[in-house]
Amino acid sequence: MGFELDWSPRPQQHRREALILRLAPYGVRAAGPADVVRQARLLRCLRPLSVPVPAVRWSGSDPRWFGTPFHVVERVHGRTFGLDEPDGTRGMGDVHVVGREVVRQLAHLHSVDWAFAESVVGAPLDLSTDIVRWDRFVERAGDPELVANAPVLRSLLIAQLPQNPTIGIVHGDYQWSNILVADERVSAILDWELAAAGPVPTDLGWLCLFSDPECWNPPIELAPLPSPRELVDEYELAAGEGVDRIEWYRAHAAYKFGIIAALNLGLHLRGKRHDPFWEQVAPSVPRMIGRGIGLLGG
Repeated sequence: MGFELDWSPRPQQHRREALILRLAPYGVRAAGPADVVRQARLLRCLRPLSVPVPAVRWSGSDPRWFGTPFHVVERVHGRTFGLDEPDGTRGMGDVHVVGREVVRQLAHLHSVDWAFAESVVGAPLDLSTDIVRWDRFVERAGDPELVANAPVLRSLLIAQLPQNPTIGIVHGDYQWSNILVADERVSAILDWELAAAGPVPTDLGWLCLFSDPECWNPPIELAPLPSPRELVDEYELAAGEGVDRIEWYRAHAAYKFGIIAALNLGLHLRGKRHDPFWEQVAPSVPRMIGRGIGLLGG
């Protein structure tokens, strides 16, 4: 929620700021994605390291203010675009310049020593665990036919599991709708609720998913974006080293998002969470799962 605040940080000083308030869901335990105080702690860790994140003004768990944990950050100028905006890049400048900047910022995030924030991000995620934890959600798909080939992709992912991946801070949902751009520069990376320590190529694979026309069917039409190959090349240039097994991480992203989309469609159709956007995404689920299978040679 956005608002403007007039306040005095010190006597005889006056400040007017545009701010964003984020609240934990009412009645939900403040853990995982709902832990907005944890997110604020991570933002405070990252900002001094030149990671483009909004400045945190206040955060806390005291229910006197809003009845639930909260954090307040500065409102950063810029724009994002999502899957439901095929013309979303219009007005953003050269998308290839923007794409290079987006990838450079991702490489910078991954270069940060994750150990300094271990108390916030926790122990590194295990890739095999990150595959099997989705098993219970497959059966809750809004249409089981959408994920009929998910077990095939799951088997390929487990059989070809990367060994000894590079560990760092992983954003967890690094896609165009969570990247604020102004004047062809990244002004802020948003939505850190899924951040963790883990294999850093998972973020790059996720970004490639949302840049790959081979993963999407109408009515979803991707905006004109740098190709996955361009994104990977730029990342390797910025990181100063190659990315091992990027096809696996792209397939991993397709597997996870396919299940997420089918699950959210089910919640929508059962009236538990109204969001017709997932009806638009549903036709793409079989295609992205098939794309993942193809990337792994299946």
